[in-house]
Amino acid sequence: MMLVGPAYFGGGAGAQAVLDGYQPGPFLAQLRSFGFTNMAETFNWKADHPSSPAPSAAQVAAAVRGYRYYGLALTQPMAILRRLVDDTYQGHVNCGLNGGAGISTSNGPAGRINSGCEGLPNKGAAGMLKEFDTSDGGGPRSGASYAYDSYRVGLVNHLTLLTAGLWGAGADANAVLARKRIGVRDLWYKLDHGYVGYANGHIMDVPSGGYVFKSDDSDFAFPYARTLWYDVVAPYHGI
Repeated sequence: MMLVGPAYFGGGAGAQAVLDGYQPGPFLAQLRSFGFTNMAETFNWKADHPSSPAPSAAQVAAAVRGYRYYGLALTQPMAILRRLVDDTYQGHVNCGLNGGAGISTSNGPAGRINSGCEGLPNKGAAGMLKEFDTSDGGGPRSGASYAYDSYRVGLVNHLTLLTAGLWGAGADANAVLARKRIGVRDLWYKLDHGYVGYANGHIMDVPSGGYVFKSDDSDFAFPYARTLWYDVVAPYHGI
């Protein structure tokens, strides 16, 4: 939303003005007048539940006025995008956990590519989606479904800046494209060969059945999400 907001409000200055001018009372009244009952309940939670650890209306207002994302203002969309991409695509390309061997489970090894490890492009290069090599409360985590979700959110951010005219050439753009040039190819290679995820201390099942998350599954809009990058964004950048 830090990137969609500037696009919607005509630039970072417009979005920042919305935050800087935030008034809790009128905002809550407006939510209620529009029938946004769930959002109104959220913004009035502390008043309705005084013992809750939720922030007060005054604390929310203090937090959003003059808002900065790790020191970055909404007038710096490319710098914000770069920070997000540096985090999302922070891994080094590999076939899975434990050097590609995965983690042994009663249903076979998990947290690794299902086939094609020997042909995986760009091994060791920076840019792999971090959801292929991270952790959670159960220990190591590696899931292509999580990585795919991260890719899609990042794609929306990328397209938003392009369509709103907020994309700017320079060091931030170069860094973003360098990471994605590696990471997007890595994602689709793994999805095409299938990936067996591992999360919360056990093998991950796939909603459509089984344990292999693969790009031939019709439930996840893979063709749409793939072509948005390969037929729209990548050709625009010439990569």
